[in-house]
Amino acid sequence: MLTVGQFAMWGILAVGFFNSIMLPSIFALGVRGLGPLTGRGLGLLVAGIVGGAIIPELQGILADYIGIHHAFFLAAIRYLYILYFAIACSRTRDSTAPEISPVGQHGLVV
Repeated sequence: MLTVGQFAMWGILAVGFFNSIMLPSIFALGVRGLGPLTGRGLGLLVAGIVGGAIIPELQGILADYIGIHHAFFLAAIRYLYILYFAIACSRTRDSTAPEISPVGQHGLVV
């Protein structure tokens, strides 16, 4: 956001790489301990992906008004919320919650 050239290019590529790792973790942590409500929780998480289609459009509109570098502050706000979610999940370990398994109830990788 604050640089140009090769460093900025590799930085944005790294963001894409870490996003690909982050999504399965969010799904696993988001449904941990839901029990019989796991299906509904997964449905809400999938519906939340719509934000991934709306936010880039808003960022593009914002970039038209304030410039592409400054428009990335919108993405930074989203990543701060994801950081908050990760910290909150790491602090709320419940001994009654099942362990996170990479394989879901129906053999699907989550």
